Amino acid sequence: WIVKRGGIVVQRAAAVAGIWLVAGLAFLTWTRVATLGDPVRMWRDEMARNPRSSLPPLQLGLILGGRGEDAEALALLEKVCAEGTTDPEAYRTAGRLHLKAGNVEKARLALEKARNLDPEDEETHLLLAHMHLAAGEPQIAIDAYKKALAVNPANAATRNDLAALFLQAGRTDDGLAEVR
Repeated sequence: WIVKRGGIVVQRAAAVAGIWLVAGLAFLTWTRVATLGDPVRMWRDEMARNPRSSLPPLQLGLILGGRGEDAEALALLEKVCAEGTTDPEAYRTAGRLHLKAGNVEKARLALEKARNLDPEDEETHLLLAHMHLAAGEPQIAIDAYKKALAVNPANAATRNDLAALFLQAGRTDDGLAEVR
């Protein structure tokens, strides 16, 4: 497959072009794998490419919240929630972060919105129970624990927490009934 043109062998040129093509594809693959290997970087890049999309800040906020980078996660999730997302996870995570920061009223608003969007979510009911305890509302916390148990009756930790709350409230019979 040697083709000569004006005395120049094109085979070498084709081989060099092929090597550059393979090297270029390898570099593109490496950069894509590096980006996909770091979800924070991937979602930041996606936010830069699509600044009007609510999915990248939502996903980035959820990831950062899971990593303990609460301030940035909360800022992103607050923005997504203010835009009216219908994803209960955004409100649930924002509520959890507000509760962790001691902002009980902000946690209440976010968690109630999450519950309205997904009334069968056990985690939301548990977070609401913790929020009501932090707000000094033990009876409402008991109701939230009961709703969480209605969703997942096999959750022994929730049943234990509810029993302890009953015992603290002086409702020994109810507490004992939960652990039987």
